[in-house]
Amino acid sequence: MHRTRERGFTLLELVLVLALLALAATVVAVNMDALVPSSELASAAQRIMATIAHARAEAALAGADAAVEYDFSAKCVRALVPAPRRADGRARELVTSDFRADLPEGVALEAVLVSAGRPTSRGTLRIKVRHAGGMTAHVVHLAGGDGLVYSIEVHGPTGLATLHDRRVAPPAALVDKPQ
Repeated sequence: MHRTRERGFTLLELVLVLALLALAATVVAVNMDALVPSSELASAAQRIMATIAHARAEAALAGADAAVEYDFSAKCVRALVPAPRRADGRARELVTSDFRADLPEGVALEAVLVSAGRPTSRGTLRIKVRHAGGMTAHVVHLAGGDGLVYSIEVHGPTGLATLHDRRVAPPAALVDKPQ
C-alpha cells in the first residue's frame, strides 16, 4: 500500500509568507507617510495658483482691477473680485470671491516677497491684479513638514504663475518698479 502525499502548505510555510507580507506592508506604509507632506504642499501650491488665475480671469471679465489677498493669520489666499457694475458710475469695490485656497494643517504660508521690498510674513497682504492681465511681480514661499519649501513665482507683466520645488527670489528682470 502506497501512501499518497496530500497537497498543500505546511504551517511553517504559511507563517513565513505572512511575515514577509507584513514586512512589505510596513515598508510601503512608512514610505507613504514620507510622501504625504510633499503632496499636501504641492496641492496647496496648486490651489494658490488657481486662486491667482481666478482673480486674473475675473478682472479681465469685469474689465476692472481685482486683487489677491494673502492672509497669514487665517492661513488662506483669497481672490477679491470687482463687485457688479454700479448704476451711479462710481468706482466698483472689491468683494471676496467664493474662490479661495485654505492651507491644510502642516503647510505654512511662510512669506511673500513683493518686488524689491522686504518679505511679508504677518497680517494681510493685498496684491493688485490689473484688468489687462498683469499684476505686481511677487514670490510666495510655502513651507511644509520635513523642511520642504515650494515657491510660486508670479510674473508681473503677464500675471502667470510658475511653481518651483525650492525657495526662489524674484528675478531682477521680473521685479516691478515701485509705484
